Amino acid sequence: MEPARPGVLRLAFALSLKSSRGWTRALQLLLLAAAVIAARPLQDWAFGPGAAQQAAQPHLAFTRISNVAQLDRALQQAQGKPVMLDLYADWCVACKEFEKYTFSDAGVQASLADAVLLQADVTANSAEQAALLNICRYWDCPPFCSLTVMAMSKRPIALPVL
Repeated sequence: MEPARPGVLRLAFALSLKSSRGWTRALQLLLLAAAVIAARPLQDWAFGPGAAQQAAQPHLAFTRISNVAQLDRALQQAQGKPVMLDLYADWCVACKEFEKYTFSDAGVQASLADAVLLQADVTANSAEQAALLNICRYWDCPPFCSLTVMAMSKRPIALPVL
């Protein structure tokens, strides 16, 4: 859909200067609504991304874990492959941005194609979730941990913010 034409906006503005009747106010509101809808400033926020955008941007396939025992099992099954643990929380703005922009990026997906991808939802901040945060030594906005070396050294490597 193309943006609103300047003529429509000019007409709405001109009508707003001279209107005192009910029907012209109604017309103004309709033109204003049409201009806002045509501009689509909040479309992704209000309605989510379009079907074409979702189809064009597949997300990474994470294996969900919820405690340290599941993490240990996943590390043993990784058999030397690189492992990335995504510590996710609903209240974390950065997590939402990573999910929407970073994990849907083709370059990021290609870089992580051979990695074991784990995701722990730490939204509730339960004791089990706190233990997962302690493994990566983070207590605020959840980051990622690269756990490739962790299976041998039991020390995670925190990835830098992308």
